[in-house]
Amino acid sequence: MKSEGLVLTAAAAAKLGISSTQLLRITRVREIAPDKVAKTRHGGAIYFWRAKTISRLAKTADVVTARGRRGGAPPKDYASIFAKRYDDSPHGALADACDALFNLNRYTRHSTCSAANRGKILDLKTKLIECLYRLERFTDRVEKLTRRLPAKMCFRCNGTRDVPRDRCYDDSDSLCERCGGTGEFAPAREVASFVFTFTVQGRQYTWMQPDHVMTFVPRVEATRQDDGKPRELDKTLNVPRNKLAEAKALVLYALGAVPPAASDLAGGAPDLREASAPS
Repeated sequence: MKSEGLVLTAAAAAKLGISSTQLLRITRVREIAPDKVAKTRHGGAIYFWRAKTISRLAKTADVVTARGRRGGAPPKDYASIFAKRYDDSPHGALADACDALFNLNRYTRHSTCSAANRGKILDLKTKLIECLYRLERFTDRVEKLTRRLPAKMCFRCNGTRDVPRDRCYDDSDSLCERCGGTGEFAPAREVASFVFTFTVQGRQYTWMQPDHVMTFVPRVEATRQDDGKPRELDKTLNVPRNKLAEAKALVLYALGAVPPAASDLAGGAPDLREASAPS
């Protein structure tokens, strides 16, 4: 077909910047017939298009509109939406951003939240907590929780510190080489978490942050032992899942309220139009 200047539907659609389905729908509505039709052995049809036909279609309003819709609706310009909603003031968005983070934080514990999405949300949580803390007037209380984790037993010697000779690497010593004769793969250790309580426009929020993800050192008002009681993890969201992308974009927008001392929190202010839906 190349000698006849004909291309298949998929190639024609690619030249127009639209999908094959869109091309067939447009030509059907406009009553434009393919330049050639070939039958398959199963009774189906294969359509071919000339460059002249493709060029004529490229100028139509239908193709121009379809080209903008390819791959779904264009990404929302959340930056413009929020600037209009909050009078171009990230400070005005802080309360709603806290509501958004409340649901995002819950979503990280759902089985439908991917590891990549969970990481992005928790990064936003870390940044918003520091933003609120550095703004000072929103912080009610900071507590430190400590918990002692027991030592991890060495699985090679099962805590006995040595191993049977038939499992040794040589005949000179039966001392467990994995734990060095301690019987422990990892020693007991103490871990800490910080519990932040904020009040933003009359709404109170409490979030916990593990010590290893902290990006600043807060002033702690009280220290206590973690009771170790299990917490309910898979909690119901207050918003539909299709609103979580907007929630992430709103937290990003509100981070613009951070004072100069913590301006690095914005991290170059990611393009809010690129906020992805939850995976």
